[in-house]
Amino acid sequence: MLLRTIRPIISPYNLNKLRPFATTAQCMAAGDTGSLRPGGERAGDSWSRREKAAEDLYIREREKQIMQMLRQKIADQEMKLAKDRAILSAMEDQYGHHAEGKAS
Repeated sequence: MLLRTIRPIISPYNLNKLRPFATTAQCMAAGDTGSLRPGGERAGDSWSRREKAAEDLYIREREKQIMQMLRQKIADQEMKLAKDRAILSAMEDQYGHHAEGKAS
C-alpha cells in the first residue's frame, strides 16, 4: 500500500513537474557581467572607449548648462540688487542720511 502511494510521487514524469527549472551554472567571460576586465580600464575595447567618451561629453555639456544657469541667476540678482540700491539712495536723498534707524 505504501509503495503504491510513493511510486507515483517518485516517477520520472512527476520529478520533472516538481523541478521545472534546470539548475545549470552560467559560464561568463570576464567583463560579461559588467565587472572590470582584467587589466583595468586600459583593457577596454573600442565600444568601452566610445561609451566613456559619450558619458564624458554628456557630463561636460550638463555642467556647462548648470554654469550658464548660475551665471544668469547671478546676473538677475545683481540687477535686483542695483534696483534696491537705487531705491535706498532715493530714500536717503529724500529723508536724509540720518534716517538709518536712529530715533530722534
